[in-house]
Amino acid sequence: MREARTQGEVWPSPISAAQAAEASLRHSEIAAARGRAIWVEARPSEQGRGVIAAAGATGGPADLLAPPFSARTRVHEYGGGALLGDGAAIFFVNHADQDIWELPPAGEPVRLTVAGDTRFADMARDTLRERLVAVAERHGENGQVENFIAAIGLEGQARGKPQELVRGADFYARPRVSPDGRWLSWLEWSLPDMPWEGAVLKCARLGADGRPEDGIAIAGGAEGAAFQPDWAGDGRLFFVLEQGEWSGLYSWRDGEVTPLFLPQAELMRPLWAFSLRSYAVLDGGNVAAVAVRGGEHELWLVDTRSGEAAQMELPHRCIDDLAAAGGQRIYAIIADDEAVPAICEADLSGGAARWKVLARPGDMDLPAGAISRGLTRRLASGAGPGIPAVHYPPRNPLHSAAGRPAPMVVMAHGGPTGAAARGLQLKTQFWTSRGFAVLDVDYRGSTGYGRSHRMALQGGWGEIDAEDVIAAARAAVAEGLADPDRLVVTGRSAGGFTALCALMRSDIFRAASVHFGVADLATLLETTHKFEAGYLYGLTGTRPGATADVFSARSPLAQSARISSPVLLLQGLEDPAVPPSQARDIAASLKRRGVPVAHLEFPGEGHGFRQAETIRTAFQADLAFFVRVLDLACAEPLPDLTIFNWDDAGEEERGI
Repeated sequence: MREARTQGEVWPSPISAAQAAEASLRHSEIAAARGRAIWVEARPSEQGRGVIAAAGATGGPADLLAPPFSARTRVHEYGGGALLGDGAAIFFVNHADQDIWELPPAGEPVRLTVAGDTRFADMARDTLRERLVAVAERHGENGQVENFIAAIGLEGQARGKPQELVRGADFYARPRVSPDGRWLSWLEWSLPDMPWEGAVLKCARLGADGRPEDGIAIAGGAEGAAFQPDWAGDGRLFFVLEQGEWSGLYSWRDGEVTPLFLPQAELMRPLWAFSLRSYAVLDGGNVAAVAVRGGEHELWLVDTRSGEAAQMELPHRCIDDLAAAGGQRIYAIIADDEAVPAICEADLSGGAARWKVLARPGDMDLPAGAISRGLTRRLASGAGPGIPAVHYPPRNPLHSAAGRPAPMVVMAHGGPTGAAARGLQLKTQFWTSRGFAVLDVDYRGSTGYGRSHRMALQGGWGEIDAEDVIAAARAAVAEGLADPDRLVVTGRSAGGFTALCALMRSDIFRAASVHFGVADLATLLETTHKFEAGYLYGLTGTRPGATADVFSARSPLAQSARISSPVLLLQGLEDPAVPPSQARDIAASLKRRGVPVAHLEFPGEGHGFRQAETIRTAFQADLAFFVRVLDLACAEPLPDLTIFNWDDAGEEERGI
């Protein structure tokens, strides 16, 4: 390890890289089954295996799915929708074969489909016909991919045999059958749209043979996408629709669309994964809904018969993925400022919410005073209302940040339609407990601030987002939140692209860490999967056959001569969204030009690191890289990280 200098020190932290990795669980797809909450838990300690877990008011958390099974889909590559809980029945998609399996109350899982070239996701029960409906994705020769809605029988000769119900669009989501079995509803969209840009809600009457008759378009399209259609017990079809700046809750019955709840906030979620939800249909015509306003979450109880809506007290920083739990109860995944995300139950009856934590997977016992609470801010940008961001000051009970402003890690989230996470995140506390400030930026393009903020990135990806990240960093310096000589930037996926573009457009950042980030737009267009095949055109304001100039001007690989700050690249070798060639090519280009660069590859990892060892290594590599570049004193052991054009360069050459 290289001897530290005098530019500052890294505080000893109670959060090790190994602990942060072990606690980096992903919880999703919460549902009600067998009287309990069930959910999918992606565990780094089990190489990212998707474990189906359960908990209820009368029993603690328990695993329902043993190795080697893993609940995870690969439809649209980003997956989601691997779990279906329906009364006593539980079905899941197994990652290894992408087939549907049934999980009985006792004994081993039972395979339902043997489809070979077909993947399944987003299942629902058709109880009248004893079958499932699901999104299917068939992968043929020469890379051809077909998406359709399928029915899979549960009994007799039809058991396990997929039958095509709906096809013709490029993509489908959320097929659902009405309680009386008469109607099938679904979302569909086609290239070049993404679902939040043009998803249409359709519905078709089911004939005597179970096949849909001519479908009718209910809502959605280019003027405002539809999201999350769900049936109520009385035969109404609820759904979210974006109209103008905001999205609200609507219903459809007998050909009539009725607005139910228009909160002047966001109910829609960008449908990157099938399991995303913003509301749950309760008994008696009520709906529990989560609206996002200015990046912050609000919980509402809507009486869909009277039209009255009441905002419920929310003691949590973030709540999402709602599921009905019977009566006026919901299950949800919640996040607090001082505790890792948890599976929670809330009783909303009686005008007040009563909360109960059912399980807090990956909990860590952090000492008092070690947690930095995020503060949402608007940072001056020179125009408009400012750039929203979440600021985390350094925090450690044994150390003080008095005196010189803190070094700062500026984060650019992925998507680019994502948002800065609210609530306790170990990836953030890893830095703040070591004396770094963190600024998580909701640049233009982010979700949670209205359609105009999200759509402002259209045509300007690589410019507008980078400008916002740079402006936010400058504003943080101006407000005394960060040391101007110790600013670094990091991002994952689309955020990695933003980080590289920020280096192209400014020298404010001393270094960048890029996790599976885009470096070359032309290569991305050639290699990306079907789901995103048209996304680049809208983001960059181009059209097929007319991309060369814009792609060249905005691609970090083509513009590597504009990058002079050191770069760390971390890449999974099985990434279908951003192939390893992206990191390899930009690393080689920077190396040839004499720019300090480090490059790590991880076998068995895809788009998003899932294995504990990989996540631990990534934390340690980021820390080692920033410590070296910023010349910080660090007492904890750091890995030997090879930085080309740095380790063999003298101080004068590095500008120290």
